[in-house]
Amino acid sequence: MKTTILITVAIASASTFFGAKESTRDSSSYTFEELSALIESEDWASPCSGISERIPATIVLPDETIEGTLYRFHGSPGYILCGDDFDCFAIEEEETLPESLQNPIFYVETGALRYDGFEQLRDLSETSRANDSSSGVDAGYSSGGAIPASRLNQYVREHFSGGVFDGAIAIASYSDKTQGSLSSFRYRAPNDGGGFSEYSEGNCYAVATYNVLFNLCQKNYGNYFSAFPSLEENYFYDPAVEDPQGCVDWTNRTFSDPAIVKLSPRSFSTTALYAKIREVANRISPSCFAKGTALSINNTSRLAEETADEFGLPSLNGIEEFDHAVYCGSATFKSDLNAGVPSIFMTQGGYYGDHFIAVFGVEYYKRESQVLWWTKTEWNTFLEVANGWHSGLWFFDLSRYEQENWAVTGFIRYEF
Repeated sequence: MKTTILITVAIASASTFFGAKESTRDSSSYTFEELSALIESEDWASPCSGISERIPATIVLPDETIEGTLYRFHGSPGYILCGDDFDCFAIEEEETLPESLQNPIFYVETGALRYDGFEQLRDLSETSRANDSSSGVDAGYSSGGAIPASRLNQYVREHFSGGVFDGAIAIASYSDKTQGSLSSFRYRAPNDGGGFSEYSEGNCYAVATYNVLFNLCQKNYGNYFSAFPSLEENYFYDPAVEDPQGCVDWTNRTFSDPAIVKLSPRSFSTTALYAKIREVANRISPSCFAKGTALSINNTSRLAEETADEFGLPSLNGIEEFDHAVYCGSATFKSDLNAGVPSIFMTQGGYYGDHFIAVFGVEYYKRESQVLWWTKTEWNTFLEVANGWHSGLWFFDLSRYEQENWAVTGFIRYEF
């Protein structure tokens, strides 16, 4: 009996020494010595001499929201974000946060941070022309911009090693169109294979809007969209209506690269819905397709609203969410997808450049590692998108985009 007691005491003492979770530890109660294990694991260049601040923080996870603590240190610009019971959600050696920080909110599934007084507002006025050919798929895969559904697991193994699927929200089924299939004004340029590739219009804003409205009409939501026209391909579109003043000279090469040639505008068969979207877009920005002048995110939001208004639905509302990582982690974002309502994401930089894509779902991946008594948790978020360049299901690595292409971008979500 005495031996058993001694062994129990010894095990308890060892557990206490190594910081095992015998009892709940509050996120604000960690010592500098305990946090040093994480600092050493990251090989911070700047030496830390102690804790300078403990700041209460909110941590938004895919399935719950918890309260945590943000630690700052003497001698280093870095910080550590902790939850209770030795859970670590973020370790950054360099930070670009203001000196005075209050009530930070971390959306850890995208690696993003928002704090009071921080706003991301910018009106982007141009969207690059998008190549609708099959070239660039591998580049998109390696950059995380265009990941084929069949290669998502491979991408996770290569770029988020150890990550495991942790949940998803997706619209059950949807249809999508590409920019090339809905382009009237096109371009041709030599490719590396010795031939030519055709480029679509810079019409991503119209195509993304069409992909959203088309799928809302398919679901109908209690006949809400019953006033919209038939979704059958029954409308022959004449591009002459978009350039009534002859503002485009199709014999003049206006690009800096003389090898890029404008092709004569073509008519094509489409739906009455897409024809109306083009009509409204030209009203918002005259001859926008012919001139190649894309709509801003604000005007793209207007595009769906005014198109719906044309069919007697003035209550459709497009709402811009400029802090894209915050919106993607929010309950509103998830409830929209659960209700079957797609959104539009606007990129700035990265694989797509300035571009609009329709979002039909999201998948979360998670990985954990141990550093002594600490559990380090990391998340990766993948948007399920119709990217307008290639048909079918594609994934977009939002976490990587956030890390590599910090930019003022945003979502457009829809209420009705």
